[in-house]
Amino acid sequence: MTSAEFTTFFFDIDWEHLRGALDRFAQFFQSPLFNASATDREVKAVDSENDRNLQEDAWRIQQVLRHLSKHDHPHRKFGTGNSATLDRRPRELDLDVREELRKFHSGHYSSNLMRLAVIGREDLDELTSLVEELFSPVLNKNKPVPVFPDHPYSPEDLQLWIECVPVKELRQLMIEFPIPDLHDYYYCDPILYVSHLIGHEGGGSLFAHLKSKGWCNTLTAGPTAGAKGYSFFAVRMVLSSQGEGTGL
Repeated sequence: MTSAEFTTFFFDIDWEHLRGALDRFAQFFQSPLFNASATDREVKAVDSENDRNLQEDAWRIQQVLRHLSKHDHPHRKFGTGNSATLDRRPRELDLDVREELRKFHSGHYSSNLMRLAVIGREDLDELTSLVEELFSPVLNKNKPVPVFPDHPYSPEDLQLWIECVPVKELRQLMIEFPIPDLHDYYYCDPILYVSHLIGHEGGGSLFAHLKSKGWCNTLTAGPTAGAKGYSFFAVRMVLSSQGEGTGL
């Protein structure tokens, strides 16, 4: 699973094979092969996933929002990838994708940026010893955590009304706000207060009012994926046919 900030690798396996599985897993971070055949297979897999996303309204809307951000901001980049971006275009630019993968691994995979969680039936001492043995060789390159202090949207990019034609039958209103990065406040999570106030469904709430008019079927509110340095807050409503007709 990959987000704007990190990639998470996870798996489960029968307990008696845990050591062997972790040994193989650790090698990816120590001495990955990046075989040419495996690279080609992964490009095809990403391209296939992108083909499916083309018919998914959530992905289409996300890419529209990315396209509206600053031209020079990383957030504007293509959210996944396909055969054009990962194969044809690199060849046109005389780039070796496999070599570029090696460079990316060397430049970004450092133990000081990684976290590992292992759950097993063994006791804590045994699991700790196993992890230290297998993962200590992962190099610590003292890489800084990537930070993007500049928000993707400038004041000129805000207060826009965007209408998207969905693939599926969908009536949804989404209001998105740029907000500061709140990672440093994880211990109290202040955005949850706002999420609760707007997303509350009890008497006297925004949702209760809209539902009483027959305009709204569901309402959710909360932070959406950003990166270290910026974030977003979104209010999403699934509208009734009557609600869509009101211009809500």
